Amino acid sequence: MKILNIFLMALFLSLAGCGDKVLVNSEPDRAATIPSSAIWVGGHDGGVFISITKPTGTDKEVYWGEILYASGDIAYKGRMSIFPKENDGFDINNQSSYQGWDGDTLYIINNQSLKIVE
Repeated sequence: MKILNIFLMALFLSLAGCGDKVLVNSEPDRAATIPSSAIWVGGHDGGVFISITKPTGTDKEVYWGEILYASGDIAYKGRMSIFPKENDGFDINNQSSYQGWDGDTLYIINNQSLKIVE
């Protein structure tokens, strides 16, 4: 019985330390070159800062994107086009609109994406 109690106490103590760290904000410190308006897209294991704007006088599927690594280095800067062309739109200023960046595509909500225009 004493061994069972020791085992249960050890198990309890080891589990008590699990899961006590909650990632409230996974955004890394901003490099000085990253605008304060840029949105963090990523998690605690990596991501990018993004700034998406909708230029006036352009087709409705055309956007302007600036994608920055956490270091402040530019991953991409230029025109982007939304896919599919027939889409529900999205809020460019809402962090939850964005899902991830793979190097040439910015994934957004509703199975949509912004792709680099070359």
